[in-house]
Amino acid sequence: MKNVIDITLPLCPDVPVFPGDPSPTVELLSSIAQGDRLTASKLELAAHVGTHVDLPAHFVKDGKILGDYAVERFLGPAWVLDLSDVQTEIRPDRLAGEAIPEKRHLLLKTRNSPLLQDPKFREDYVHLAEDAARYLLAHRPLSIGFDYYSLDPADSTSFAAHRQCAEADLPVFVCLALRHVPAGDCWFAGLPLQVPQLEGAPVRAIIWHA
Repeated sequence: MKNVIDITLPLCPDVPVFPGDPSPTVELLSSIAQGDRLTASKLELAAHVGTHVDLPAHFVKDGKILGDYAVERFLGPAWVLDLSDVQTEIRPDRLAGEAIPEKRHLLLKTRNSPLLQDPKFREDYVHLAEDAARYLLAHRPLSIGFDYYSLDPADSTSFAAHRQCAEADLPVFVCLALRHVPAGDCWFAGLPLQVPQLEGAPVRAIIWHA
């Protein structure tokens, strides 16, 4: 393994969060510096904060949850699509110009990646059209990864692109920090905490080149 790139957002109080979700907090329960026998902390965070995986149950009734997937579903060969030129919506005609291999984790790098550095949630992020999601699914991806909180626009109530993926039992990784990741072939891992009943979970996401 070489050229490992960490594409995970730090879980700190100023990490951007989806509107309505709480920011992560860390509370010091005991401290050696304060005379305690050990240092211990408590971490509180929502399941969908920062870099995380969305599972089908997040969007469809009776959809799969974390415990329905083997751990190997969250890592493997990947392909980074550089779509940084797209300003608003990723459409199928833009994707048609890309060589997209089958059975890969498809990571979509857009102009969103720098927005992840802004603690304020940005509604002007690039999103994925429903028919573009369908186009990607035709390539039988292992997952889809994205560099902001949602595949769908900020004002969406139907979550059409996410639902396309959920109905295909596809994990979707969001808030991947892809700013410094080159396009093309790589390996990907986004390992979630093992909490089987969850419909989504934070991940430590990395890519590397063999």
